[in-house]
Amino acid sequence: MSDFLVCTICHGEAYLKVAEVTHPRMKAYAERIGADFKNMVINPLCDLPDGFCPPWMKLPGIHKNLGLYKRIIFLDTDVLLRDDMPNLFEVVPEDKFGAFFEGQVTDRLMSIDKAMGDYSITSPLMYDGQYFNSGVFVCSQRHRDLFIIPDELVNNFYEQGLLNARLFASGDPVEMLSYKFNRMTLVDGLVGEDRQGSYVVHYAGMITGADKETLSENADKAIANMKEDIRAWDEKQPVITRIHCAIGGGLGDVVCTEPLLRAMIDDHYANQPDTRIIISTSYPRVFEHFELSYNNVRVVDDEKVVREEWRDKFHSFVRLASHDHHSPVSVCIPYPEIHNQDFNSYSLTKSLLTPDRRTIRLSIKKKDYAELFDAAKVVDWLDGAVRNSVAIHPGTGWASKTFPVGWWNEVIEGLVDFGMKPVIFGKNVNQHHGVLNVNTKHCVDLRNNLSIGGMVALIASCPVLLSNDSAPIHIAGAFDNEIVMIATTKRAELVLPYRYGRTNYKAIGLANKCVPDCHGVKPNGLYHVCTHSDLPKGMKIEDFLPEPELVVRTVLERMK
Repeated sequence: MSDFLVCTICHGEAYLKVAEVTHPRMKAYAERIGADFKNMVINPLCDLPDGFCPPWMKLPGIHKNLGLYKRIIFLDTDVLLRDDMPNLFEVVPEDKFGAFFEGQVTDRLMSIDKAMGDYSITSPLMYDGQYFNSGVFVCSQRHRDLFIIPDELVNNFYEQGLLNARLFASGDPVEMLSYKFNRMTLVDGLVGEDRQGSYVVHYAGMITGADKETLSENADKAIANMKEDIRAWDEKQPVITRIHCAIGGGLGDVVCTEPLLRAMIDDHYANQPDTRIIISTSYPRVFEHFELSYNNVRVVDDEKVVREEWRDKFHSFVRLASHDHHSPVSVCIPYPEIHNQDFNSYSLTKSLLTPDRRTIRLSIKKKDYAELFDAAKVVDWLDGAVRNSVAIHPGTGWASKTFPVGWWNEVIEGLVDFGMKPVIFGKNVNQHHGVLNVNTKHCVDLRNNLSIGGMVALIASCPVLLSNDSAPIHIAGAFDNEIVMIATTKRAELVLPYRYGRTNYKAIGLANKCVPDCHGVKPNGLYHVCTHSDLPKGMKIEDFLPEPELVVRTVLERMK
């Protein structure tokens, strides 16, 4: 007899069918690593507490066998092993309990809290989210007391809640195994990798049913999947990682994600034939250059995603939307107090891009310039009519960034008086977001006449951009022109784009004050996530705006 045991439990007709596929592979694995193999079936069942059913068999079975073996690897019967499965006795140190801790990907606080209450388990330790799946684990003789069967059984993912509560209260060290040693559907949307890329595929939750017929049908479906996986392994089919990045928010929000997605692809997935990435957004024009730079990236419109059901085809789903109140980052840092790029970076990678990697890149095509010249009725943007051009975006949207028409007109007239050629642009997107009807006499009026590509060409061509906090500010981050932003919604350094590792390169924010600064939060008060879209009670937008003369003077200085 070996000092090591690989064991499982199997009871009932449906699971006996499954065992015909899985148990031979478990037995072969045990032989390869020098361990015994057992199917633990406890008889008679009537000698065990009320509520006892097959999943509970692992308690008395493992407790008994830890009196006979130094170490045990337990595997549920619905677990399929790959032929090159490593020796888990070598992966997990003898003094540790080894398992895949599913608490990393799904909240199990209610389960462990219930188990500790049901079984009167106490611990001085602070719960840290530690919660393992009991379909695959490695234990030693020191863990034998975890498997003492209680006088009464309370269903909490069967025995899983009880085992987790006991392990947590024991304070024993654990070895957190990779999902590759217990691949379940709950990680599909996180890793995006074909399940055949794992050493252990666990068909947890598939073989269920209220009656024998349903149970048998579901067992047959699981067996079909298992045979498909075995065939893929035998044929050495490539393991494909599929990632779907859904980029939400407005145009400016989408533009801000460009450096982050580019860094993610460059660092981990660039041109890897076994990795396929879909970027879906309402503004696919922003990422057109990705398809030229990477042969494994496709950019599609959101409507196409819905139509082609990409979410079903692509396992890993990454969602990015600036000021997304559902993001965990929002709980810690209010959006008005963080840069767009930092918000997205924390949301996606829990880290920050270095400043030198935050510069936005956008492509411009010949047709974009052609569209611009045609709309502006010029042959070349450098001709005398528009040489001193200032791109001005008098946008509308939130109350905090919609300025009076009269204020904009004063700025425009002041620039005209100094020989500047204002180029007014913007688009009426809907009733909430658009462009103001300002005085365009002596101006080039391009409102509602440019596509995104045409607008990019305009911003790249003008020596100075003047705008509220909106998409053109972020688009300008891809080029080398001057940026003058009316910074009423957030502090300028939290909005202006990074160029050459800083936000003040050829850029300045002007405002009498900005909205978030008016929301005082006392250290001893209840925390309130301040808004930046609405004006504080009793205040008008005029209270935040700089004087038009200051704006004109600043633009002129930037033109030099």
